[in-house]
Amino acid sequence: MPMPELMQLNCKYGSPMGRRNIKDIPDDWDGKFFLQYVPFIGGCYDRGGAYWGSPANLFRAYAIAYFEETQEECETEIFVRANSREAAKALILEDYPNAKFYR
Repeated sequence: MPMPELMQLNCKYGSPMGRRNIKDIPDDWDGKFFLQYVPFIGGCYDRGGAYWGSPANLFRAYAIAYFEETQEECETEIFVRANSREAAKALILEDYPNAKFYR
């Protein structure tokens, strides 16, 4: 399952500042995150229309977890500022210390 594209935002009244983190997966989860660099377009905007300001050092971590015992599917999407992929991983591991990452 590939990482979904960024959701297009309604920018009718201007772009929102950044995006909200979604943390529905419990912090003791030991699954894998997709981790990608978020390129900016038009200066300081992501491809979905959110404004981030500079510098352009934004990473996005995304995961879906399915828990059979509760038959529940949980989603997590976290945005972090980091100067490298390894630094972004370290920031994600602060919230999810058992997590792993796809290459």
